[in-house]
Amino acid sequence: MNGCKSRVEREEGQSIVILAMAMVGLLLFAGLAVDAGVIYVGSVRLARAVDAAALAGVVELPNCDATGSPCYGDPFEERTCLADDRALQFLAANEIWPTAEITGTDFFDSSRQSGVFGTDRYLITATHQVDLYFLPLVNIRYVRLRDSAVAEYNSLVNIYASHRGYYGVEQTVNLAVFGPDICSRYGDPYTPSHSPWWDELQGVYPFRIDIPGDYESTAHSLTEAWNGGADTNEIVRVEIWDPDCYNTPQVSSSSPPNEVLITDTTTIPPTTRLISPACSTSNPNDYNRQNPCTPETGDPQNPFWFIRIDENRQGNPNDDSTCSTPSSYTPGTNTTTRYTLYYYRKRGDGSLERRNLARYTKGGAESDSDTDLRWVCPGGSLPGDPAADAGFVPDVGDGNFEVDLSTEAPDIYVNPVDGSRALFLDVQAIAGASENGFDLWAGPRYINLPDNINDLNIYLIEHEGARDEADIVIYGIGHLPMNSNHDVSSPVTVTLAYVPQEWEGRTMYVDQFDNDSGTTGITFFFDSIPMSDWSYPGTLAGNGQWGTNDFTIPSVPTYTFYGGYLKAAYDAGPHDTFGWKLGAESTPWLVE
Repeated sequence: MNGCKSRVEREEGQSIVILAMAMVGLLLFAGLAVDAGVIYVGSVRLARAVDAAALAGVVELPNCDATGSPCYGDPFEERTCLADDRALQFLAANEIWPTAEITGTDFFDSSRQSGVFGTDRYLITATHQVDLYFLPLVNIRYVRLRDSAVAEYNSLVNIYASHRGYYGVEQTVNLAVFGPDICSRYGDPYTPSHSPWWDELQGVYPFRIDIPGDYESTAHSLTEAWNGGADTNEIVRVEIWDPDCYNTPQVSSSSPPNEVLITDTTTIPPTTRLISPACSTSNPNDYNRQNPCTPETGDPQNPFWFIRIDENRQGNPNDDSTCSTPSSYTPGTNTTTRYTLYYYRKRGDGSLERRNLARYTKGGAESDSDTDLRWVCPGGSLPGDPAADAGFVPDVGDGNFEVDLSTEAPDIYVNPVDGSRALFLDVQAIAGASENGFDLWAGPRYINLPDNINDLNIYLIEHEGARDEADIVIYGIGHLPMNSNHDVSSPVTVTLAYVPQEWEGRTMYVDQFDNDSGTTGITFFFDSIPMSDWSYPGTLAGNGQWGTNDFTIPSVPTYTFYGGYLKAAYDAGPHDTFGWKLGAESTPWLVE
């Protein structure tokens, strides 16, 4: 009996030990479940907080670019100070804080990325400490959770790049860039290498060439009609007017005389007559190749005759203050400009990748006179088209500025809403100090058009509807370098952008850079609203400064806004170069 009793007591003791161990295990598993739940809740909260912080911060990036921003002088990737402040506020509001163990960049890190289509991207990474309840029993006091988010924001508004008149006749308001050696006070804020604003665009002006979804059928019909069946095509032909920085000596103060023979379209048939003096005699630079020369014709259909559109200037590559007009025409200071054509394709993961198509580089030496005042398509198939850069290796395509979208860009990004696509053109002045005036056009390939600007203007007047772009539109992506090549101050009205109805009540930001040289008065208005009902008297700034104009797009009850074209009316000064920057309130979105 005693033996049986001892065995039972031993078994009862073992049961207590097993039960105790089971209880510990049960508590451990329960603790793991609780702590796992705590970790899960913490990860969800962190993810939501990081997303919210990225969205809040990205809208501050444009403010980081403003003069006077605490981080304005930082490298582009690190210029995030105001965005970081806003992001940290949102993290704190969601109880995501640094701790004694997690500080500095271990807690929060950020960087800025260049998006496509002119957008800003903001990447943040945050680490959150989640304190545990049961695992400290085994010396695990907390876990670190890390999450990242990328937000994108587009505050820039596309600006119409072309300001040609009726029939497509070229006017004296066109595009222009200076060389990197010039001073920013000459009117170009982004190209001069020592400009305070260089970092924003890093010397490159981006242009967007919007192609409608039905372009191919429209181009086919147009070329079938205008080319007489000789060259029916669906090509997108990108042309540059006067891509060089060469100024012709054909009009001077002595020989040949300061006169030019023009064609007058006010008579039927058109007749020719002399303009004399063709270039201003009050400023010797106007007739010695150093200034533009665009005399008035007295012809309302073709109001100007183009002799020169570039400016010969000199600067100092070491500073932003020593610039002037040379004592005589100096080809060595003329600007070399590079034009790069590309598109974006959509990868399998949804991201976009740049694909270079062609490049063209042109200077201002005597040997560059072959493109002076001509519309050309680098590498194109028409007589007179110059060769594209031979040393440039494209990612895809034939390496020229005539693009067959179906064969050379079959993977181009297509807007799912309307089927539209886009090519892009970067314009970068890479050497020199002078001003290169130019213009851009894109559309089908027409085979019967003259390429000299004066001959083409006359042709377009006599053949209404010729050179139709098939609804292609070219924009400056948020920025536009512009020049007024008129010899005297004159009233100008330019169309800046189309503003859709859904922007009603938003704030628009319209900045102009260095509107001087006689430019006076500016008023903004919409073509869909009588100016007596709404207009905005703007502010101009000269001497290398920005004039800032922020206004609210009309809304009820003040005015019902149905959409319309934003326009600016002002008196343009002679030979005045200036810059536009356009933005509007927008809604950010998450990329990752």
